[in-house]
Amino acid sequence: MRVHLIRSEELSLEWYSDVVRYLQSFAGSIQFIPSQELPSFESDPETDRPWTEGTGDVKFPDVPMESIRPPQESRAFSIELSKSDSRYTRIKWQDFFSFMRKFRADKDLGKAEYVAMLTDHGNEHNWFSAPDLEGQRNFFVQTSGWEFIFQGDAKFAVAYQIVTNLLRYQFISNLKELQSLLHQQSRGCVNDFNRDKREFILKLRTADLCPECTQQLSARNADRGVVDQIFAIMESVRSNVLFRERFELTRKPSRIVISGARDRILFRDLPDTELALTPLEKTVYFFFLRHPEGVSHKDMPDHQDEIMTIYRKLNPNQSAADCLTRSSQLTNPTENSLSEKVSRINRKLELLLGPVLAEFYMISGQRGQPRKIGIDRSLIDWGGF
Repeated sequence: MRVHLIRSEELSLEWYSDVVRYLQSFAGSIQFIPSQELPSFESDPETDRPWTEGTGDVKFPDVPMESIRPPQESRAFSIELSKSDSRYTRIKWQDFFSFMRKFRADKDLGKAEYVAMLTDHGNEHNWFSAPDLEGQRNFFVQTSGWEFIFQGDAKFAVAYQIVTNLLRYQFISNLKELQSLLHQQSRGCVNDFNRDKREFILKLRTADLCPECTQQLSARNADRGVVDQIFAIMESVRSNVLFRERFELTRKPSRIVISGARDRILFRDLPDTELALTPLEKTVYFFFLRHPEGVSHKDMPDHQDEIMTIYRKLNPNQSAADCLTRSSQLTNPTENSLSEKVSRINRKLELLLGPVLAEFYMISGQRGQPRKIGIDRSLIDWGGF
C-alpha cells in the first residue's frame, strides 16, 4: 500500500518531515511517501454556509466529526486565534480534494493508492479529517488546533488520524458504508464519531477497536500486514500520549539509550522516539552529555581533541583534515558554529518532546556561564559508544 503525503504551503517543512519520519519508522506493508508539491489555499467567505454538498445519498451528519472547534463555553479559541492564524482561515473541502484529484492525474496514480493532505488551515465544517466524498482514496488531516484537545505533541494526533483513516478503508467498500460504521456513542473505539470532541482523547488512550468492529474487520479478510502496521503505529501513539500525561504528575523524564552502529539517540520510555541529529550536531550533544558539570564557550579550545575524537567515531569516512577543520570551528570562541549547533539541537528537542519535557535534555546556560545538559546521567545507556 502506497500513501502519498502532501504538505500544504503554510505547514512547516520541519514539522511535516518529523511526521513523515515517524510514520516511516514502522516497517510493514504501508509505504509513506513524502511529496514536493506545495499547494496553497485561500479562505472562502462562503464557508460558513450550511453543509449541503455530497455525492448521491452519501451525506454525513451536520455535527462535526472530531471537530477542531472547542466547546461553546470555552473562550480559548477566540482569544488565541488572530486573522493571520492559519486555523482562522476556513477552506472548502472541495478545494482540498480538487488538488488531490489533480495530483493523482498528474502522477498517474492507481486507484489503490492513497493521497493525504496535511494542512494547518481550518476547513468549512471544522473537521480534523475527512474523506473525499467522490469515493477516491483521498483524505485531508488538519494539523493545527490540537492543543485544544490534549496536552502533547500534535505529531502523534496527526499520525493517529492518518492511520485511522487508512484503517477505515479496510472496513468499507464505499463511502455509504462509512455512515453505518461510525459509533454515535463513544466506546473508546477507533470508529467513535466523537460528537463531543473532548472524547477524542479516549481513542488515543485505547488505540483499539471495540469487539463489534474487530469482528467486522476480521470478516472482511483485510490485509493483515496493513492492519498490523497500523496497530503498531496506534500503539506507539498511545504509549507516547500516556507517558506525557504521566510525566505531568511524576516529572520523571525518559531514559536515553545510544543504540546501534549509527549511535542513534533513542528515548527508551517513549516508543519509536529518536532524536535525529547530523554528525556534527550529535558530536556536540555527546560532548555535553559527557560533561555534566558543563563547559563554557571560552573553555572549548581545551576540548578540541575530545571533540575531534567523537566526530571521527561518528563519521569514520571523513578525512583527518576535515575532522580537524570541523573540530576547530566548533571549539573556536570567535566563530558561531557551536552556538548554531546548540540552537538546532534544542529546537529539534522541543519539536520532538514538547517544551516542558525537552528542558531536561536541552543544552542550556547563561551567557559567559558553562553550558550543560541537566538530565541525570544515570538515565543514559551509552550502549557501545
